[in-house]
Order: sequence, then structure tokens, then C-alpha cells
Amino acid sequence: MRERIHYIDVAKGILIMLVVFDHIPDMFFVRLGGANNSIRMINEMQWVYKCFFMPAFFILTGYCSSFNAPFKPFIIKNFKSLVIPGIVIGLFDCLFNPNCTIRTIFFNIIHDGGFYWFLVALFEAKIIYYLLSKYIKDTWLIGIICLLLMLLGFAFNNLQYRYQIYYFYYSFSLVFYIYVGQLLKINNINMIWLVLLSVLFILTIALCYSYGHVTPQVVQGFENPVTDIPLSLLVSLSGSAFLLLVSKLICNNRILEFFGRNSLVFYTLEFSVIVSIEYVLLNDFCLDLSTTKGAVLFVFVTFVFTLIVLSMFTRLLRTKRLKWVLGGF
Repeated sequence: MRERIHYIDVAKGILIMLVVFDHIPDMFFVRLGGANNSIRMINEMQWVYKCFFMPAFFILTGYCSSFNAPFKPFIIKNFKSLVIPGIVIGLFDCLFNPNCTIRTIFFNIIHDGGFYWFLVALFEAKIIYYLLSKYIKDTWLIGIICLLLMLLGFAFNNLQYRYQIYYFYYSFSLVFYIYVGQLLKINNINMIWLVLLSVLFILTIALCYSYGHVTPQVVQGFENPVTDIPLSLLVSLSGSAFLLLVSKLICNNRILEFFGRNSLVFYTLEFSVIVSIEYVLLNDFCLDLSTTKGAVLFVFVTFVFTLIVLSMFTRLLRTKRLKWVLGGF
């Protein structure tokens, strides 16, 4: 078995923590129908990291992936590890989603390819990059094609009468970052460049904040115009560099590495867990959200207990009898 790279797992661990934190206000507003100005303010500040956390996942995937296998084994392996968990765990999540019906279940599986846009888009992006790397030997030409696909992804997502199937807008918009990950893998990660890009990221975020400009984000439902691509590339690449710099400085951390190794389980199960914990805090513990202190405590407690519960579920799903849920068969 190939030895895992500690700081890469640390980076994934930090990212999945950001994803969980990001979805806490979303679940409060969308699934529980909550309304709170303090939690809304927390939600509005998330643009600082939402501008890079999904591209960073694709970069790390590109860095950790091999595209040298024959096509059929490559497809089967990624289908088992990405698509199957997204469908099986998505069906479980429907039990906790009042908006989920038989019709939406069939629509999500047949039309979208699964319940989680990120996993479907990642699966497609890996296939796109596999085909590009197989038939095109010029590395720079592959990069140009990936950038053109990003342009198409942004353009399609802004059409007035757009039609999306299997989240291909997202895979087009993010396949470039698989390419970046492969470049890093070939050329190694240079600490000097990480420091310089990290400084650039901090300065860019500071300038955006000063001028009241929210950075573009490639997340579900994004509608960034094509003109946002330069800024999107700047903050996503420099933000990913900042993440890698922090991860390299941390280097070893058992908790973050555990989160990183099991980021897929965390991502797919987090919605149900967050909603359940928020419901308990609001109804059984009657947590007061009328004050800023109460709202912050609500978010913090939800965040901590979500990570604990997800860790327990991860242990359970890694057992011999349940590993099929994660494609382990």
C-alpha cells in the first residue's frame, strides 16, 4: 500500500472542517427554517474560505491520483469510491430531509448521478482529465483545454435557460484544478512559492474586504460571470497555496489526518448530523439564540459535536460489514 503523505491528509482535514462549518448556518436556515441575524452574519463571512475550499479539494485529488491505469479499471475504481457512497449515503440522508420525496430521489439519482454535486463533478472531472492525459501529450495544451472548459462551465452556468445534467457545469469549471494538482505532483511543492502565494491571498482578501467585494466561489448554485474567472483563479490558487503552507507547517496531526482520510464520509453524512444536533440544541436544550453570544455558542457546539458524531460514524462504516457503503467490495 502506498504511504500516505501526512500534510496532504492534514490539508484535507482542514478543508472538511471548513465544509462542515460552512453548512451549519445553511442547515439552520434551509432545513430547520431558522432565522437569526448573528448566524446570518457568520454565514456572510464565509466567502473568505469558500473561494478556495472546493478548488483545493480538486487540487489535492489531482495530486494524489494516478491516471496511468487502463480505462475500465479506472472507471470502476472511481465509480465505487465516489458515486456509490454518494447514492447510498444520500438515501440515508433523505430520512432526515423533509423536502425529500420519491420523485426527488429518482431525479437525483437518474438526472444528477447522485445526491452530492461535489462527488459527481469530481468523478466526471477525473474522467475528463484521464481522457485528456491519455490522448494529449503536451502538458501545456492540456492546461489550456482545461481553462477553456472552465470558461464554458462559467458561461453555461449563467445562461438564462440553462439545463444541467450530472452537474457537468461544475466538472467543467473545476477540472483545471485536477490539472494543477498533477503539475504539483510532477514538479514538487516549493515552499517559497507557497509563502509568496499565501501573502498574495491575504492581500487579495484584505483588498476585497476593504472594497466590499465578495470573492467568486465555485460552489453549488454559483452564478459567477465569465469576467470573474481571473479573480476566481487568483483566490482559489493562492488560497490553496495558503492551505498547503499551513498544512506543511503543521505536518503531523492525528486528528486532522483522521478527518482528512475520511473526508468523503464526513462530507456525505454531515448534513443529517448537523440538522439532528441543531434540532436537539433548539428543542431539547432550548438554547437561546436571541443574543450574539447564544448564536455563536450554538454554532460552536454544533460544529464540535458534528465532528465527534461523524468520527463515530466513520469508525462504524470502516467495519467489515459496512465497508460496501464506501465502495469497499
